[in-house]
Amino acid sequence: MTSIKDKFKAALLTIHEQPLDYPEWDLTGALLREFTARERQYAQEAVSAEAGEADPDQVLFRAMLVQRCLTDPETGRPYADGRTNPSTGEPSIDPRTRTPIFTIEDIQDLADSRAIIFNKIWDDLLTLAALGPQAMFSSGAQDVGGERDAGAGAAGTGDAAVEDEGARPSDVDGGAQVDSKPKRKARNTA
Repeated sequence: MTSIKDKFKAALLTIHEQPLDYPEWDLTGALLREFTARERQYAQEAVSAEAGEADPDQVLFRAMLVQRCLTDPETGRPYADGRTNPSTGEPSIDPRTRTPIFTIEDIQDLADSRAIIFNKIWDDLLTLAALGPQAMFSSGAQDVGGERDAGAGAAGTGDAAVEDEGARPSDVDGGAQVDSKPKRKARNTA
């Protein structure tokens, strides 16, 4: 019989991955693995530290996660606990040990890449991590897709001028966001 601790440990330590397949851009052959709790925390802290009056997009931090999570399927070591793939009986590869296809030196290029492809990879990465596209960089705001990289406000509304300091979330976005943090001061957009 499996203990509750073992069940939780197995769920927490099983990192998911999926083949990256975008035939519309002739991009196949890599794996996308979900980021770990540590990677997500590092990115969240980096975004929080840079927030202030900076651009809320923070694409460089997303590029860092994409760099780490876009991996070569021909690499990696089996899980240390010896688990096997139930369909093949072969040792299961721990996705955290796979080699990224991009290097750290490529992060700036990723940040300056085509938004349509980068956003598709980013959205798929967040979906794989069981999040919505806005969940990491806002407090649960609705998904606004491409607005994120086109000057969207901190809550992803697409209108940074609407966010008044001290406004309740229901005043800003119709109550869709549950957040008790004060909003940034409105920027002068004129």
